[in-house]
Amino acid sequence: MMKLRNAIVTSVLLSLSAVSVYANSAMSVWRGTDGYGVTVTDGECPLIVEHETLSFHIEDYPQMHYDNPQEFYDLKSSVTAEYTIHNPSDMEITAKLLFPFGAGPFYAPYDPETGREFYPDPKLYHVMTDGQDAGAVLRFSFAARESFSLEEDLPEVQDAYCTDSFYRPDLPVHEFVYSVSGIDDAETAAAAKRRILYNPAQTKILCDPFNGGTIETGNVRIQTWVENDMEIRLYYLGDLPEDDGEWEVVKSGTEETPIAGNLELISEQEYSFETFALRERPQDSAVSETDWYNAYVSYLEWAGNSSGVIESAFSGFTENSLMHWYEYEIHLNPGETVINTVTVPLYPEIDTGWDEPVYTYTYLLSPAKTWKEFGSLDIDINAAYEMTGSSLGSFQKTEQGYHKELKGLPDKELEFSLCSISNPKRNTRYYGYLVLGFLGVSAVIFLLLVWLIIKILKAVFRRKK
Repeated sequence: MMKLRNAIVTSVLLSLSAVSVYANSAMSVWRGTDGYGVTVTDGECPLIVEHETLSFHIEDYPQMHYDNPQEFYDLKSSVTAEYTIHNPSDMEITAKLLFPFGAGPFYAPYDPETGREFYPDPKLYHVMTDGQDAGAVLRFSFAARESFSLEEDLPEVQDAYCTDSFYRPDLPVHEFVYSVSGIDDAETAAAAKRRILYNPAQTKILCDPFNGGTIETGNVRIQTWVENDMEIRLYYLGDLPEDDGEWEVVKSGTEETPIAGNLELISEQEYSFETFALRERPQDSAVSETDWYNAYVSYLEWAGNSSGVIESAFSGFTENSLMHWYEYEIHLNPGETVINTVTVPLYPEIDTGWDEPVYTYTYLLSPAKTWKEFGSLDIDINAAYEMTGSSLGSFQKTEQGYHKELKGLPDKELEFSLCSISNPKRNTRYYGYLVLGFLGVSAVIFLLLVWLIIKILKAVFRRKK
């Protein structure tokens, strides 16, 4: 009997969607989560999905803010995806399955002391195979995009430290910490700048905080806003630069006039990149050292550029920013069929720009096209609310809500909106906000142009004198 080990199958159920705001800067759309269907990523895996049933159970809507995490956990809306998976081959197959459910929705509560989101609550997620717990474990990866990409995100989950062309565990990291002092209190926009000559193939530069500068390959003038008693951390990942000059304090990021100020070196140390990458990982973190290290490498690759300067601030990488996955295995003998069931809570996007809020749920169906075969699909939306729109056309109205049967997969993703009324209308103030926003932006641009013209005229007048 032949055996096929570790065929990779991906069961994808929740990820991220975009945040929208109205022109008056008051939020009216709260990001929820998208949902994804089962996908085979190993082209030689012979498993097929004979049938899928999507059952949405929507009993309540989320609030736009939670102080108490238990209230967030008590939401009674979920989706269950039931897959009938068949092994038509004469091989015994053990398949590794992964499904990501993204970071928490925008309205997920967080711990004010640690800043960690109360998400996910493992008790709300159920992964079963033929009625038995599938033994899913949490995995994590970095995701730069707000939408999920199977081709790009799946390889981020690895069982060992990733292999990178530059970053490696023993890469040296040099840290220099400076203390700022001597700046006049009247200088409210002071900036510190430093010119560095380096080889970007051997050195990456990271400054915290970082506010830009003149960046060229091998020659950079980094810039950061400064005030008394703050600390600046300058990191060289890899070799030390050929010449890293000295700090100079100027009036502002746009005005080069030197002013009084001092940046004193208060500490200097060298350690490995592995230590550097793991330094901010909480000891009680659910993220393993391997997942944290790999996610941080991906973060640095995303935040850096071809010049070798890492432009993003440290605040961009936290536990809350990582994509969450569940990983588990299923085993099928030749000709065997199993039922794989995944149940997760639902976190819709909330749009309050209507006379009644509209809640939009998204479930991506296209990833399932990578299976060798995909049979039929049933969709049941059990909700005592009105469906105001659907990407798949009309649904049959039932006593429980809505129903649709499909043979094979549609070309479109599943997206539907619910509301307490059948024909919500856009708030009239929405259009007013757009007009006010346009006028506000125009006014800011006009004032900036006036300021720039005055600065140019002053400079010309000084040169003439």
